[in-house]
Amino acid sequence: MGTHPSRKQLRYRGHDYRAPCCVHVTICTHHRQSMFGTVSINGVHLNDAGEFVADSLQRLHSSTDGIAIDTWIVMPDHLHAIIVLGTNADRDPNTSIPELVRTFKMRVMRTWPQGVRLRGWTPYETHLWQRSYYDTLIRNDAHLETTRAYILTNPGRWLERNGLGSREDDNATQSTSSRTARQENTIR
Repeated sequence: MGTHPSRKQLRYRGHDYRAPCCVHVTICTHHRQSMFGTVSINGVHLNDAGEFVADSLQRLHSSTDGIAIDTWIVMPDHLHAIIVLGTNADRDPNTSIPELVRTFKMRVMRTWPQGVRLRGWTPYETHLWQRSYYDTLIRNDAHLETTRAYILTNPGRWLERNGLGSREDDNATQSTSSRTARQENTIR
């Protein structure tokens, strides 16, 4: 009998994902299908489906519940976001990072068939999203700044990886598909 490779444990053991924290998440489409737009020297150009993905991500933000989407970008086949829990000192977070990611993925996936029928979105192959997601706990302000820079310069790396540009193009690739919400005391 063949053995199946064991899946990498992506979550940090012992970390309470409901506690105030700052986490960089990367969510990829299944088989890295390009579904959300294109990248050029002028930046990321989201299609209608990509705009919906960006809007769905931003809808996770809730000042009342203490949830912030700090810096984010939607790329053709994945997205990066810094999610901050505990931004409302008067309220304990009533959700967790895994619950927020699940909510986001389900919101997009449930709307996708209607988008295909009515708005011309590209149908996906078997699944829209990869099974899980990648996450990194952001531990301090320096790590936060490095992660923000990584997210915002992602289009330049995309162009370089696909033979369409160079690292010098990084500054020219920020677009409306990425945002930074600067907040004081983001890291707790």
